Amino acid sequence: MSDPGARDVIHDIVLADGEVVEILGANAYVQEGPLTTFFHSGRSRAAIDSWAERVASFKTTEIRRIIRRQPPTLRAIPADGDERAFGEAAG
Repeated sequence: MSDPGARDVIHDIVLADGEVVEILGANAYVQEGPLTTFFHSGRSRAAIDSWAERVASFKTTEIRRIIRRQPPTLRAIPADGDERAFGEAAG
């Protein structure tokens, strides 16, 4: 069974040259020799097993920082800007 929330995870990888790479859907990572590889596992836990799918790899020596975050929650607002249409009390 796949974990739909795991696809929402974002990793920001800060590289030695200052470039920031955004990795979507990886719920685990591990160092594999000279590389750090990001994986997506269909399981609800962040585990790497034989069914895990490789998402991206980077030279470990080039990585300065790894930041795991959730994407921002988006909220719909009507085109006219009147939020009362979404159930808020009129003031």
